[in-house]
Amino acid sequence: MSPNRDAVEFHQELADSVIAELSTDLSRVSAYFGEQYADADVPEARDIRHLDVIFDWITFGFDPHSMWDAHVGVLTNDGRVTVGLHIHERLSPTRPAAVVDIAYGGGAEYRSSDAAAEHQFNLPSVSIDSVDIDNLAEEVSAFCRRFEPMVDDLEEASSG
Repeated sequence: MSPNRDAVEFHQELADSVIAELSTDLSRVSAYFGEQYADADVPEARDIRHLDVIFDWITFGFDPHSMWDAHVGVLTNDGRVTVGLHIHERLSPTRPAAVVDIAYGGGAEYRSSDAAAEHQFNLPSVSIDSVDIDNLAEEVSAFCRRFEPMVDDLEEASSG
């Protein structure tokens, strides 16, 4: 993490901005803080903890779905920050075409995360010191607005 910006404060400031931005039109979004899961007795956290996964992240999930299944994630690590759309493989064993379209249209690149068992569509990382929190909140909010309508369909497809 950059010496100029504390991760916990950064995550909280971003959460406050995104939730405020989305409060009028996307009330089912919730923020989840990685640092709260680093030692938590939650199955998904336990599953990845032994893999030396870092918990320097904040995610925005869509109630009533588990944030572990689908979220817009913001990873802060080594003085860098990146935003991505993340889908657990249990919801979709392959990359959903609609998500590919919005992710690639937004400039994201695909990677499969074996550690998290996720399809990840991440924007290029940037220096955290160069990030304007309001601009980042707008970017995250835009991804949330485009991704949220698809989460229900992913959930239905995985259970059907």
